Amino acid sequence: MLVSLSWLRELIPTLTLGPAEVTNALDSLGLVVEGVEHTGGGDLAGVIVAEVVVIRAHPNADKVRLIDVRVADGADPIAQIACGAWNFNVGDRVPLATLGTVMPSGLKIEARKLRGEPSNGMLCSGPELGLTTDASGLMILPESAPLGKPIQEALGLQTDAVFDVNVEANRPDAMSVRGIARDLAAKLGLTFTDPVHRNLAVLNVAPRGLDTITAHDLCDRLTTTVIEGVQVVPSPQWIQDRLNAGGMRPISNLVDASNFVMLEMGIPSHAFDIDALAGHRIGVRWAVEGEKLMTLDGKERTLSTSGVNDGVIQDGTGTAVAIAGVMGGMTSEVTDGTTRLLLEIAHWTPMAIARTSKKLGLRSEASARYERNADAEAITAAAVRFCELVRETCPDLKVVSFDDLRPSGVPVPRVVRVRTDRVNLVLGTQLDDETIVKLLVPIGFVSSPVASGLSDVTIPSWRTDATEEINVIEEVGRHFGYDNIERVVPLSPHIGRLSPKQRDRRAVRSLLAARGIHEAWTTTLIGEEEVRAAGIPTEKLVRLSNPLVAEEAIMRPSLLPGLLRALKHNANHRNGAVRLFETGRVFGEPRVRQIVPYERERLSVVFARSGDDAGTAKQAFE
Repeated sequence: MLVSLSWLRELIPTLTLGPAEVTNALDSLGLVVEGVEHTGGGDLAGVIVAEVVVIRAHPNADKVRLIDVRVADGADPIAQIACGAWNFNVGDRVPLATLGTVMPSGLKIEARKLRGEPSNGMLCSGPELGLTTDASGLMILPESAPLGKPIQEALGLQTDAVFDVNVEANRPDAMSVRGIARDLAAKLGLTFTDPVHRNLAVLNVAPRGLDTITAHDLCDRLTTTVIEGVQVVPSPQWIQDRLNAGGMRPISNLVDASNFVMLEMGIPSHAFDIDALAGHRIGVRWAVEGEKLMTLDGKERTLSTSGVNDGVIQDGTGTAVAIAGVMGGMTSEVTDGTTRLLLEIAHWTPMAIARTSKKLGLRSEASARYERNADAEAITAAAVRFCELVRETCPDLKVVSFDDLRPSGVPVPRVVRVRTDRVNLVLGTQLDDETIVKLLVPIGFVSSPVASGLSDVTIPSWRTDATEEINVIEEVGRHFGYDNIERVVPLSPHIGRLSPKQRDRRAVRSLLAARGIHEAWTTTLIGEEEVRAAGIPTEKLVRLSNPLVAEEAIMRPSLLPGLLRALKHNANHRNGAVRLFETGRVFGEPRVRQIVPYERERLSVVFARSGDDAGTAKQAFE
């Protein structure tokens, strides 16, 4: 997830920290920043606009020239500068790094001599400033660039930092600027301005009642907004800048508005040209085996119901016009002639989208969010936000209808019982009820006291991953700060002595060793033939599904097969008189109401004598 510092500051107006401090705060929240890209040239203090006044040859270097520049209209030239570029002429305006400037590369500009001639500054190329990739020569500035002005001011550049945040699968809310800003504001104790709280009266219009959902296990909420009075034009520059920072290419005002809402709120949407939709309506269903659809990337996709059911959005004739939650189709895409829209925003079953996306090899920004379970309760606000953005370029925009289909009704918020004692036990803290509430409220977890040390916490709709008390405890720990939790060494219940079980184990081993019996160690993983040779039934063995070695696919049900293997090895080396013992764990099938195999510690002892008995033991093993 790419998120810019300027966008975060828009949602957290009092955020004054720089990129390094914000990175540290996000890392402490588990939103690990994998990289930071500085845009707008970063810090270019000391780089100003200069005009080339004189160009003359260097007396001692054929490939270098000496340049005199001035930094104010009508002023005398300042001291000369040695330059190896040749793509400029007298009168050109170029960037000048003055003495003392620290370049983005870390180079500090100082007075120096080049082949015996003094140079008092540096004329800069675009790559040296981090502004362009053209390394063919100096960066030539517009003639209108005011002399002496800082380069960023002269070019109208806004510096920014873009954070590449690694969002884990259990954080659907962090796939949006809104979610990251909320978390960051809570961590820093700052006020968060939620873009979801907007004027929902925009959608206070009558529904059409035309759209349908026939696959309730695919979609549990479908909203459609019919909008008129639109035209396809470029987006305002500030929207384009936001999209570029978020890693998305600006296309047009309608498409850009949809992508902007997805980045800001984490809610994907799709705008159909309603006049290209048969029946001017849509529906949700499962695909038909072999059904084909040309997606917006220009590729024909074949859908199926075998193995993985693919979901589709259909038009009024039942023809598929989009792959549900993944990508739209070309037949109803927005074009330059579009004047009316049907905006679709839905909530899809996460695993259905994940399976289709993986099967088709088609992963989109929308599917990445639906797979994590996007916030179903923010859909209405997302539709409003879309209309707000489009209205900036389409002042005649009119919302004609708004339909909201919820086959299962509005879900009841999840409530989790949280014990203060349990919070402190898990985290190793000494937090009281009031402190826990203060940590949870800013991130939307509403706590209602039940009794002293006991509360019911209502989980916000955007945190579908939080289902148990332990999930709430994790949120308390994240925002309290793991660095603030004192590190202690857990105390053993048997301080300074062995536990009774450890004493018994050592006593048995000492007793057997004192009788001349050698202790053996055998492997936990054995083969089925060894089990059978030891006379142990093979019906209820614990088997590995992907063993590294096919002959070691069984978790031993007894110590005996391994010890018999040791007897055989000794007999083969003419050491028949062997007495061995081993203590270790053995494994059996899960018992009733258990999921994992049970483990038990066992003691086994084997004796073998030389001569015929050793041979008999060997024969029995084989």
